[in-house]
Amino acid sequence: MHQEIETLLIPLRNAPDGPYRASEGSVIELADGRLLNVYSHFTPGGHDHEVADIRGMVSTTPRGDQWSEPFVIQKNDSRITTMIASLVRLGTESMTALKAIQDGTGTADYLDGTQGGAIGLVYLKVQGQCHDQMFFRLSRDEGASWSKEVAINPVPGYKSMSPNNDVAIVVRGGRIIAPVAVGAGINSMSFVYFSDDEGLTWQRSVSEVVVPVKVGGRSIASSNFGEPNIVELRDGRILMFGRTVTDRIWKSYSSDGGVTWSQAVPTDLASSSSPVSLRRIPSTGDLLLIWNQVSGAESASGWGRMRMSCAVSGDEGETWSHHRNLESIDEVTHIEPPDTSETYDVLAGMHAIATRRQQAGERKPPDSRCYPHADTGHWHVDYPSLTFTRDNRAVITYGVYGGSEGFPFEQCGTKLRILPVEWFYGGE
Repeated sequence: MHQEIETLLIPLRNAPDGPYRASEGSVIELADGRLLNVYSHFTPGGHDHEVADIRGMVSTTPRGDQWSEPFVIQKNDSRITTMIASLVRLGTESMTALKAIQDGTGTADYLDGTQGGAIGLVYLKVQGQCHDQMFFRLSRDEGASWSKEVAINPVPGYKSMSPNNDVAIVVRGGRIIAPVAVGAGINSMSFVYFSDDEGLTWQRSVSEVVVPVKVGGRSIASSNFGEPNIVELRDGRILMFGRTVTDRIWKSYSSDGGVTWSQAVPTDLASSSSPVSLRRIPSTGDLLLIWNQVSGAESASGWGRMRMSCAVSGDEGETWSHHRNLESIDEVTHIEPPDTSETYDVLAGMHAIATRRQQAGERKPPDSRCYPHADTGHWHVDYPSLTFTRDNRAVITYGVYGGSEGFPFEQCGTKLRILPVEWFYGGE
């Protein structure tokens, strides 16, 4: 079994004018087995619209236990900030692994073919005043140099674009798909951009994904589906998971390569309003999900990101098992989602949330004695990334932060976990 690695890859650095935040990462394996990690590097303050650029780090060994010093990949030349990166390997069809498994001709070794494929980089420039834009650059020398940037949405027209980190994928036929949300919170909707020519030109999906809800029994369309993550399924459809404020993950499907999307429906996955990481395990063909699994009561108590969980699906995302936690202040590994009547009716949901918040004032925070880093205060872990290596390991990054009584400052920042794939099959 491979050695597990758990380390604070990029510590949160303090400064007189505030901490330096490093977040929203994406990792890819290079041809020689080393790992490339890209992330948003913020100046002091660390809020989403503080000044940031895209930086990279390369592991100095294939194991991923030692890393280079950070270096700038994309400078900040936008009006406000440059952030939220996704790495994607071109020339690699996600179904190659599945076919090898089904034919009995191979397992994770399919990744050997990625050595000739270029690496794509998707990122966001926050311009403000409805001028946010996504961009794409290409590297044909394993990240040593990058092409000139291409605007994914050439005509700026959105404010508060949120593509989320580590979400771009390449599907069968070589199409690059980059999902994105616009708006924020209850006013968000999601769609995708796609390219069939290695990122030279891009098109936008025809439809958007929103959450359908009711108000007092009357149906309306409420835009409430944000920070999407996608994966290609065995039958060629694309599955999209989205962040909502209904205490559960919602999903949508595309049967035409991302051009149009189905009406969103709720899943059976309890979740806070936070993004997920959704990928296929190359060696088994199963789907792996990493997300903030919490109950409505925990969210109402202010513990919406207290738990970073993972689960495996062997039936293309219909059901999930092998629940485990990467981080948690308790030992709960599986939470049932709220009643669907709350999900579909705004008034019922608002009443339920208000009730939970009222009860939260009477309830003590979850027992944190089994987790020494979170004594009494609020803390959170969020924005995971996930990739797999040729030797059947999962490489995961996520942010670890806390309040004045949460994680000690020296334990905050970007955490790296490298685990053998079999680890994810050990839960309930």
